[in-house]
Amino acid sequence: MAESDKKTKKSKEERAKAFCSNAFAHNAFFLFNKATEIVKDYGSSTQMKQILDQMLHSILFLGNIHFSRYLPHYIFADVEMFHQTSEDFPGPFTHYQTHVALRTPFSYFLELVTICYGHDENDKEVESTLSEILHDCRKSGDQYPLISTVICICESGGSRYYGASLSCEGDQEREIMTAVSCVHVWHLKVSSAVMSVFPEDTGEPRSIKLPDTVKCRAYAVADMRKLKPPCKRCNQLYSLPDHTNHSNPPGNCAETEAISNFFNAENHGNSRQTLFRHNHQEEMQRMSKCFDNNMEKRMERRSVRNRDKYSINKVYNS
Repeated sequence: MAESDKKTKKSKEERAKAFCSNAFAHNAFFLFNKATEIVKDYGSSTQMKQILDQMLHSILFLGNIHFSRYLPHYIFADVEMFHQTSEDFPGPFTHYQTHVALRTPFSYFLELVTICYGHDENDKEVESTLSEILHDCRKSGDQYPLISTVICICESGGSRYYGASLSCEGDQEREIMTAVSCVHVWHLKVSSAVMSVFPEDTGEPRSIKLPDTVKCRAYAVADMRKLKPPCKRCNQLYSLPDHTNHSNPPGNCAETEAISNFFNAENHGNSRQTLFRHNHQEEMQRMSKCFDNNMEKRMERRSVRNRDKYSINKVYNS
């Protein structure tokens, strides 16, 4: 019996191949394919090609640190498509094992959608495109891997700034991407607010007071007709009213990215590197430690002999 079990036991690689039909690999392929179709229909530009490039890297990076480890040729199972994609976007295939993604794939997808369809005053094209995505995506439990569950629109005057919740399947991936976002992506005010309670959630929240003219509204992607009230954490960090009593993990809410995009557009001279370098060494060290601890746990669970070594300061830019 023992010998028989040994013969039939699948290797890690065989199990990963078997998982190709599951939600992560399916959604990864579908999301990128949908993004390329949108760009093709709208008219490709250098900006859009860069977004596609970074989106693909983010998919391959998250696939590489996933517990089941989804390698590129598992996600792009069709050999011809694999070779064509790697030829069109060589950077992601070269750097997904060495460089960290700046944002989640859905964040890049949302950016593409708003560039192409975000000119409608009522956001109808954006809403319908996002809602349609779920029809062809697959669930893993209660989640759609790589697909954000909530988007937020931060509106000021006639301008709208979109954001999505972090589309990470596990807590470790979410904390990795939150730490990276705090250091490299989000506006300094937003990063400072999030870092006041992340990752330990023991500090006193640093609250941002948005101008009275700014309004935030969030929606579940599954039902874009229904407003989602902000959580208690969003009230603490961004002073958003009419909140629930539930607190989401710091930085995970769609409001975080939307408010950051608002500040990045409205306020110039972020001076992120200068301020962090001189005044926020402790926060930087905490983010780096959080990143390293979660990445180590992720790679240990995978039991890969030659583990990829990532650094929070080595991020991918196309």
